[in-house]
Formats: sequence, structure tokens, C-alpha cells
Amino acid sequence: MFQLFLFIILATSCHCYFTSPGKCPEGITLQQDFRLAEFFGTWHQAFHYASDHQHLSNCSTLELQTQSSGIYLNISRVDRGLFHRYSIGALEIPTSLDNAAKLDVTFTFKDAPRRLMKRQYPFRVLATNYNYYATVYTCSYSPLIDKH
Repeated sequence: MFQLFLFIILATSCHCYFTSPGKCPEGITLQQDFRLAEFFGTWHQAFHYASDHQHLSNCSTLELQTQSSGIYLNISRVDRGLFHRYSIGALEIPTSLDNAAKLDVTFTFKDAPRRLMKRQYPFRVLATNYNYYATVYTCSYSPLIDKH
């Protein structure tokens, strides 16, 4: 089934840009009664918004996969139209139904410097109909420069 994935991302999972002063906004309304089981399959990026106006990671696909060791998010993207990049991140399953739309993903990069080997991103599902669209938000805060 063809599914479109609508991204609204303030700080992308691939390129962490900090563009606004202060911490990440709080009190963002998330999808009510989110069901992860209906989110499986391949989603295609139709739109990407970055607050720094850098339109990278276009033509991405996301796919939720199950393996014996857990649930993983496979991201395939074309950087600057030149080459494909793949990243697989472990998905932490929310422990309560109230937090079901809060998807925390950890990417592990074995060849990266120690401080960059594990990177965690808080993906939040704002809205979806599970078939044709999903709006996902993420934000990262840097206390060193007090920006998000």
C-alpha cells in the first residue's frame, strides 16, 4: 500500500542544527490513541520542514521493522540528490498508552567518535490516519549554547 509520510521536523535526525534560543517547546498536542501496530510498513516523505531552512534528506523513506531484538526504524534518504544513506535506529516502545505517540529512537554509529556513537532523537507523532499521512516532530536542545 502506498503511504505518504509528511515530515514536520525542526531538527532533523541526520543533521542537528540549533536555530532558536531556549529549550524545546513544551505542551505540544500529540496524536490521541496512537497505535504503533498500524504504523508498520514503508512511509514516503512528501514534505520536510527544517527551521534552519536547509532542505536536506529529501526523498526519504521510513520503515518500521521487527527483529528478534526489538523494533527498528530504517531510514533511507537521498542526500543532495547524489547518494543514498541508510540509518537503522532502535525504537523504544512506550510503556503506557498515554505516551504511545512519543517514539524515542536511538541510532548507533560504530565508526563515530565516542560522544557521537549513540544518538537519541525524540520523534513525536502529531497526527496520522495510518494510511496516507503522518506528521512527525522532533526537537533537540543544546545546553552548551542554550538553543534548540
